[in-house]
Amino acid sequence: IVDVEACKAAAASSSSSSTVVSAPSAVAVIPSPGAAAAAGAEVAEEETDELISAAVVRELREQGGLKRDAVRTYLRSMGYSVCAVVVLFMALMQGSRNVSDAWVSVWVSAERDEASPHSTGWYLGVLVGLAVAN
Repeated sequence: IVDVEACKAAAASSSSSSTVVSAPSAVAVIPSPGAAAAAGAEVAEEETDELISAAVVRELREQGGLKRDAVRTYLRSMGYSVCAVVVLFMALMQGSRNVSDAWVSVWVSAERDEASPHSTGWYLGVLVGLAVAN
């Protein structure tokens, strides 16, 4: 994490060809690409490393589970009715997928017993119908 005060001091003392980038908890100075060349000075490798180090700001992130406020904000932004419809269609899709799998099981059992009252085309037609409904 970059020292905020050090970055502010560097920003105040930098030339006008630099860009100051600030985040809620940090400030970084990023020199423009031609700043050193325009001034006619060469920047030493050590100084360049310091500028790069000052420009890197690590993102602060929380650890743990998803907070309820984040879920509520997401639901509110999408709309509760849209979320309910999406969940409903996901449940229906999964249910039709399970029914398709069960139908294949019935078909295989009927073919294995060789006492099937229906033709293979009938079983296949039902499966195609379920696939289309899915």
